[in-house]
Amino acid sequence: MKTSILIILFLLIGPFAFSSSSWVALFPEFATNAPVWLKEGLRISFYAMTATIKPGGGLPDAASSGEGILQVDIVALEEGNVALLQTYYLESQGQYFPSVATGGVEKCGICDYWMNPAVFTHLDRFQTENSVAVEMPFQRGGKTIQGVRVEYKTETGKNVYMYDKESGILLYWQLHVPSGGNVQSSHLQFISSRLISVPWAGVNRENTVTPARSYNGAYTVNIPGSYPSSFPMEANITVVASGKNWDLFKTTVSQYGALPSEIYSVCGNTQLNGPLWMPIAALARLQKGQVLDYDDVTKIETSVVYKGLLDNGVNVAVIQQSGANFFQQFAYDLATGKLFYMKVQTPNGLGYNVVELEAAE
Repeated sequence: MKTSILIILFLLIGPFAFSSSSWVALFPEFATNAPVWLKEGLRISFYAMTATIKPGGGLPDAASSGEGILQVDIVALEEGNVALLQTYYLESQGQYFPSVATGGVEKCGICDYWMNPAVFTHLDRFQTENSVAVEMPFQRGGKTIQGVRVEYKTETGKNVYMYDKESGILLYWQLHVPSGGNVQSSHLQFISSRLISVPWAGVNRENTVTPARSYNGAYTVNIPGSYPSSFPMEANITVVASGKNWDLFKTTVSQYGALPSEIYSVCGNTQLNGPLWMPIAALARLQKGQVLDYDDVTKIETSVVYKGLLDNGVNVAVIQQSGANFFQQFAYDLATGKLFYMKVQTPNGLGYNVVELEAAE
């Protein structure tokens, strides 16, 4: 139940009901003027929570809820645009593991997760029939800071945003929408932000580096006491838009013999979490055993676990992300920069699931 509820939250959040394009329309002169703290490699972490409640308060008989972590990574920043990777983490036995990932390309000055603080000198522009904005104090970490609260109503719901007036970063977001006679209430709450110190920061991708067009493999469910159940899986990649150091792409996934599902995401030259490609020069710098990052929020370590030839003769670097109860490995072709192979093992409540995919090209 928790997994399905967090996926509902993911669908509600990305993109927000009041999209960043709407904010841009209100403040076009600040759209490409990034806050001074916005850098490639920045990671912003939020608590993500959702619950079904009665319209007047309280929980219905069939109440459902979920919580996890949302991390937003700045994987590329160029020419007034920012490529954002959003990764949602679920919790199992005290350990977070990655679930759904999505992404998009936004204007660097006004985004779902921050605004250039200069916007807050023009709060009157928020004053419409359906929206209002006010400056007000906000409690965070036992301290009172000055915030800006923006409320926006639609025919079906209400959004509330709280921004730090000084930095412009989103501190809190809440969405209420109808759900079968009840209300689905979803929240984000700011935890922290930090720069990920990837050793290839500032390395541009080469002109020849592009994503693979398709991957084939299998999805396997492992339950103790029963034989593993394996299903064919295929992922097709369609690049929608590109910059010098980023791609916005659509992944069409077919599995279980069901209708394909589609999800949009990004790849950038400062990406740590499973990019579809890496700059060839960046791959050349990696060393086996090198620890690339440790995340204090999710307790996930990223490291280089192998560099050399595979049995099929492809020369690769394998980057692994792992926690107490999961791992995911990404093997990159050193000659082309492409993601050649991936293996992801995550808990399923009783046992674990494994996804293995290899580039079909």
